[in-house]
Amino acid sequence: MRARFDRNGAQPRSVIVGTIAEIYSQCARALIRSALWTGGDQSAGLPSVGEMMRELTRGDIDGAAYDAAWPARAAATLW
Repeated sequence: MRARFDRNGAQPRSVIVGTIAEIYSQCARALIRSALWTGGDQSAGLPSVGEMMRELTRGDIDGAAYDAAWPARAAATLW
């Protein structure tokens, strides 16, 4: 598992595996403000919030529309 996180030939000494019970997507604003991850976008392969919402609501929420509207919504409500 450590090999999956190899960066420039260096692997971490350990990997923590967790199980997600709840997701609070509004916390994205706090992460944006904190600049917590400044190493660039490493989200390739992860589902978007819209995709998770679509899955959780069995299609009642249009995930693509949610994701498309997110940048404007975040800019208008970030602060």
